[in-house]
Parts: sequence; structure tokens; C-alpha cells
Amino acid sequence: MKRLKRSVLSIIGILIFLSTLSCTSARFTETGLKEYLDQQEEIFEQISVAMGTGYWNLYTGDSQADLKGPKQQFAVLFSNEDLISTLDTWYEKRDAIKDTVLKRRVELWYNTLIGAKVNLDEEILELTYQLENWLSESGLPESRPSPEELETMALKLMKLRNVKAKELGFSNYGEMVLEITGLGLEWFNSFVTTIDSATLKPYQNLISKIKAEQNKTDIELSDMRKLAFQYNIIRKGPEIDREKMPQLMKETVENIGIEFDTLPIQFEEREMPPGIGGQGFALHIPTDFRAVVTPGLSLGSRLHELGHGLQWMFTATEYPILKGYEWCLGNASATFAEGMAQTIAMLMENPEWIKKYTHLTEKELLDQKMQIEVTVPVFFRFLMTMFMFEVEFYKDLEQNPDDLIKTLNKKYLLIEEPLKQSKKLADMILVSYPLYIHNYLIADIISWQVHETLEDKFGKDYVFNKDVGEFLKKNLWETGELFPWQIRLRRATGKELDVKGYLESLGL
Repeated sequence: MKRLKRSVLSIIGILIFLSTLSCTSARFTETGLKEYLDQQEEIFEQISVAMGTGYWNLYTGDSQADLKGPKQQFAVLFSNEDLISTLDTWYEKRDAIKDTVLKRRVELWYNTLIGAKVNLDEEILELTYQLENWLSESGLPESRPSPEELETMALKLMKLRNVKAKELGFSNYGEMVLEITGLGLEWFNSFVTTIDSATLKPYQNLISKIKAEQNKTDIELSDMRKLAFQYNIIRKGPEIDREKMPQLMKETVENIGIEFDTLPIQFEEREMPPGIGGQGFALHIPTDFRAVVTPGLSLGSRLHELGHGLQWMFTATEYPILKGYEWCLGNASATFAEGMAQTIAMLMENPEWIKKYTHLTEKELLDQKMQIEVTVPVFFRFLMTMFMFEVEFYKDLEQNPDDLIKTLNKKYLLIEEPLKQSKKLADMILVSYPLYIHNYLIADIISWQVHETLEDKFGKDYVFNKDVGEFLKKNLWETGELFPWQIRLRRATGKELDVKGYLESLGL
């Protein structure tokens, strides 16, 4: 196996070298550029497949997991001076490129190279790998660094990210991530302000009500955490017997015209590390998607992973950089990918689906709707404390993270109380998925907007209309990353992200 891995990596290295030979023509003509990027993307896809295979093996134990090798190969590919020079040249004159598909490929390559200059920097890559090793508990206990040492390593990683991002002209790493993932700092700040403004008054009213009912002068963090958890439980959907889930998952997508048994999609149940319920991997787009889920994972979460698979398995573009492989920052829109996953998960929230597959009464559904309207301000504001921590911390990495948490708790939760435990920087989310949590909130709005469109086009029982699947394929999945996520959403629903409409639908 080791000999095979070395052979694969050697072949990729040779391909990278040979591909540089055609760079000269790529600098001068669109035809030459297309041929050059075709070669680079063939290499890019080979490494992406190796990365997906590594993660699959990591979670299933089917074979030895190799994640470091593919990451190193990505680093070699993206540090190719000919590639960098070619993309820099063409990106500056991208508006003159007549081939719109080629222009989009240039834009995504350019963003991916920016992300690689930071995330795949040799020192950052090695430190990330070390932390992932220890945080996943795969390292030997006797050689494991102390919690204090892990915290020092995590802070060092964040500082290195900031240094590299600033070298590229960004104010900090957080701004860089928001810019190259298609959100932008200005849009993001406006979005957060909108959510904050819409939820503040209902949240204040809820606090006043709790204080009066419980005869309290101060609200506690634990009180709000329970309410946020209650919202999350309701959104997961009704309890479904475990043995019925595979068939129900299959029926749910077949009801909208997607033949589940013909899809190159594989689900396996395995025990997962703490805090991870399920993970989906596109080993090859569009021919191989696999998901690993814990035995007790809810149907909604399983449908979420299936949603990732459907998007990738119905992607029809021939160009790997447009397929949406998730392994390189800047290559794909995580916001949109999570939105598509949640679109499939939300099929089970449709009242007609609930009537057929559950025993919930109309009164119980009404009670749930009322509970959601009560608890949603709490959940949103809790979520903001989580993702705004990274945004604010990257602005000044010398600040005390505990002080920042207390500031955010005061701002968003209106709570001032001593922290019961210090904020950990040595956290897998902060290390492996930096500035990602906000994607889930935006994704919920995307999926709500798509479902509103489906109801308008196909009626209230659209979850049983076989034309729905074709609509999703044609309007949201097939073109991959050919268009920015906002354009894809507008083409499918007729408007930009409707944050106001979404909030109004929740009584905010």
C-alpha cells in the first residue's frame, strides 16, 4: 500500500512538471489558456479524489487514511510559479475573456491560489496536521501535548494565518475567508446586523417573560442554552424508527422524481468521533459519493448528507474546478453547498410529508410552530456568538479569548456572568473548518427560499411531485460552480437571498 501511494504521488508530481511545459502558449491566447487549465484541473481532480478517499478511510477504517499526502500534493500544485504567473496575468484582464466559462474558471483558480498561499503554507500545513492528529485522538497518549501546549499551538496557527493573509493585502484571515468564499465582508456585516436587529426585541421580551415567571433578576446562560437546544430538537424533525430511515430516505427523494437506486451514492453506519453525527464525501464528482453516519443519527441529518450527494452527483460540468470539490478554500461555495443539503433535509418539514409519514396532529404541529417562533431568537443569537467569535478574534489575536466571549455574550445574549470554563482555541472547528459556522444559518435561508419557490410552482404537495427533482437539477445543481451562489439562487427563485422574508416567516 505504501509503495502504491508513493507511485501515485510520483505520477502526480510528474504531471505537474510536464504541465508547465505548455504554459508559454497559455499566457497569450484563450485557446492556450484553456488547454493549460485542462491539464492543471486533471491533476487537481486526481488529488481531490485522493483527499476524499483519505477522509473516507479515516472515518470508516476501511484502509489506512492518508490525508497529509494529498495536502502536500495540493501545496505543490498551487505553488507552481508558472501556474501562479499565468493566473495573475489572466485574472487582471478577465473581463476581456470572451469565453464566459473560461472566465469563471480563471476566477475560481485565482481564489483557490489565494487560499492555498495561506492554508497550504508549509508551516501552517504542518501545524494544522499536527493539531488535527491530536484533536482527533489519533496520536499516542504518551506523546500527546498538554492542553496548555495544544492551546499554544492553536494560537500560533491562527497568528500564522493572519500573517499570511495580511501579506496578501487583507486586514486579517477572517476577512480573507469571507472574500474568497463569495460572501464579502461588507455583505456579511450587513447580514449580521439584519439578524441582530430582527431578533433583539423578541429576545428582550422573552428574557423579561422568563424573569417574571421564574421571579429572577438576572437571566443565566444555561437558561438560554436550553431554549436554543429546544429549537434545534424541533428542527431535527419527529422521531423516526431507525430501521425505517433508509427506506424513508429513499422514498423522500423518489417522491420528487429522483431514482435513488440508480445513484452512485453509498451510506454506511459507523460509530463516529464525539460531536460528529455524519460526514459526506464526494470521492469523485459526479460518480462516487459516500456518507458515514452514526447509527442514531436523525432522518433530517441523513437527508442533509444526502442533499450534499445529490448536488454533487447531478453536477454536469466537465471542468473539475467547477465541480465543487470541497477540499480547497476558494474553489467552491460552502454557503451554497450547505443550502442544497438543507433543501433536501427540509422536505420532511413540509406539512404534506408530515401527514403521510408521521402521526403528528395539526395541534402538535401548531404547538411546534409556536415553540419555534419563541425559541428562534435565542438560537440565532447563540449562533452569532459562535461565528462572530472567529470574526472578532482574528481582528486582534492578542486579546484574551475569554474576554471576547464575555463581550459577545453581553452583546448578543444580554448576559453578564463569569465563564464556567475558558474558551478553547484547540478545537477541531477552529482548526479544520475556520469561519464556517455562519454557513449553516445562511443555508437555512437558502433552503427556505427554494422551498417557497417549489410551493409556488408545484403546489403545497410539491414533496410528492416528480417534476421537483428535475427543477432542482436544472436550476441549482447541474452547472456546478459556473455561477456565483447568489446568481444561482436568483436564477432558481427569481430573487436575491430573501433574509427579510425568511425572518418574517418565523414571526420576526
